[in-house]
Amino acid sequence: MMKKIMALVVLGVFLLSMMPLVASQPEDRGRNAEDRMEAAKNRLEVAKNRLDQVKERVKNIREQAKERHETAKQRLEQVKECGDAETQECQQLRLNAKDNAREFLLSAADRMLNILAKAQERLEASSAKNKEEQLADLDERLAEVEAARVLIESLDDESTREEFQEATQTLREAWSKGKEEARSTVAKVARERYGGALKNLEKLEATLDKFMQRARTAGLNVSDIDRTDFDEAVVEVEDAIDVMNGYIDAGDMKNAAQQLQQVKNRIREAAGEVREIREQLREQSQEARGLLRKAQDEVEADDVDDSDSDDLDDQDESDDDDNSASGNNSTGNGGNAA
Repeated sequence: MMKKIMALVVLGVFLLSMMPLVASQPEDRGRNAEDRMEAAKNRLEVAKNRLDQVKERVKNIREQAKERHETAKQRLEQVKECGDAETQECQQLRLNAKDNAREFLLSAADRMLNILAKAQERLEASSAKNKEEQLADLDERLAEVEAARVLIESLDDESTREEFQEATQTLREAWSKGKEEARSTVAKVARERYGGALKNLEKLEATLDKFMQRARTAGLNVSDIDRTDFDEAVVEVEDAIDVMNGYIDAGDMKNAAQQLQQVKNRIREAAGEVREIREQLREQSQEARGLLRKAQDEVEADDVDDSDSDDLDDQDESDDDDNSASGNNSTGNGGNAA
């Protein structure tokens, strides 16, 4: 007996010792979930702040590039208009040739920075895989063009022709690498974006299949709905994306950009076809609901008529009962009279 009691005591002590551990597990799991949620929120906040910074940078560079480009363009036009003229204004423009060249180079640098910054913005806003590495590469290209721009800004009327040529060559080399990085980024984002759009179209195609099947099951007539244009649009989008990817792989970014525009157009057309099909199905569904409602109204009207007939039948039976009662009373009275 004592052994059993001791065994129970030991078991009780063991269970009591386990309670804090068991109780702590849900708390630990809850704490871990909260930690993961907090970490995810922090990452999202960092990404949002970084994207805001990139957008602000793009805005500033774009405004600066536009202003600088307009100034350089005006001066270049003025020099062209002068030709061989020896007016005081034209002579002054020729004397300011170095300043004009400096403005033109700064304008070119600002436009390059704008292109790189826009590529960075698109990549930052995308969900492309391994984008951190490419963002770092873009930062490096931006730094190289900015360094070339600083060199150009240091030029003045005392600068030699060789110094101008050196600054021009530095900018050209920086842009040669920056241009390829920008193209690669745009291609990556385009592939991700329009590859995803194609998947969405394919999902929508499957959804339409299911919806039309349900419509048939519900008794709707879908034979008049023509899906040919939509199906063709999906195939054409697939083909256009394949062609675009071929141009990108070949490094032909000009034709890739043109093909990208065709992809956009075909996706818009496909989306329009989807809206049209949905509208047709909606109209048929509304028509079917209208017919059902009308049938229900007719049934309810029939129910009202039957109710009136029942009331009349009840009234007839009541009248018959009254007549029978009157007849019986008359007979009874007659009997009494007799």
